Amino acid sequence: MQSRYFHRARVNAPIEIAWAVITEHTKYAEWTNIDWQIKTPGEPEPNGLGCVRVAHGSDAVPFTLEEVVNYWKPNELFGYHVLSGFPLDLHQGIVRFCSHGPSQSEWVYDMQLHPSKELLEQAPNFYEENLVRFGYFMDDIEAECERRASRIDVPAYPIRFGWDDIPFSDGGSA
Repeated sequence: MQSRYFHRARVNAPIEIAWAVITEHTKYAEWTNIDWQIKTPGEPEPNGLGCVRVAHGSDAVPFTLEEVVNYWKPNELFGYHVLSGFPLDLHQGIVRFCSHGPSQSEWVYDMQLHPSKELLEQAPNFYEENLVRFGYFMDDIEAECERRASRIDVPAYPIRFGWDDIPFSDGGSA
């Protein structure tokens, strides 16, 4: 049975954006179906070392999970492990980041997941289903990184005249 998952991603986004997407826990609900909340802020940032975060699943996959951030080296390394809430004997993850110039970054997500015997009895396909969900979650993270990196703030166009004042070449109106 698979108990360890690796995911390597290279995105068209600076490392600062990739780091922010993965570590801004409370923003996950904006682009995934997981609602994260900070129970205890970390140091030196709220999402940093010692942060206790709580995840709530969706109606389709109901769960509550409490994790603590146990590795925190901005733009290089992020890690966590489960404290409670999910019937797991062990769950931890480490994400290592690498910059590939000013507009590309890469991360390797290494996750160990050991469900309890009771969970495997209730959900014999747990590993296969979790691998699929983990893949979708990584897809969401990659897409969010590239969306944020490509966001263009369009300046407001100065209004110089109204629609009725726009000249047309044939002298007519719209």
